[in-house]
Amino acid sequence: SESMIVCQNSILTKWFNGKELALSFSITLTFARIGSVLSLIALPSIQAFAGYKIALWVTALMCVLSFSANIIVLFLEKKALNYISLETERSDKFSVFEMLHFPPSFWLISMISFFFYGSVLPFTSFGVKFFIT
Repeated sequence: SESMIVCQNSILTKWFNGKELALSFSITLTFARIGSVLSLIALPSIQAFAGYKIALWVTALMCVLSFSANIIVLFLEKKALNYISLETERSDKFSVFEMLHFPPSFWLISMISFFFYGSVLPFTSFGVKFFIT
């Protein structure tokens, strides 16, 4: 889902600035997390009721619906760009070597995020089996 969040955020940066951008990021991330929670709640129930094949088909259907919604957003954005002018050119050029000059707080936050996503989030899926056995 991280690649999806990157794509969503790149779309949002075209349409929002400042406080509105922060709000749009938080709303997008909130809905992504709500989807994850609903998935963890609903799919085991579907699997228990109808079997794992149906649960996989439900998951595949959700992926198709998500992809279709993204295609619709793509067409709507292209149509909207014909009517309004957005600043899409960036005057700042980024070099990979500039990362060496990032402050230590950036690297600390990056490492915390890396270790959180790498250790805690996989545990949400496998933790139940760990505690049962």
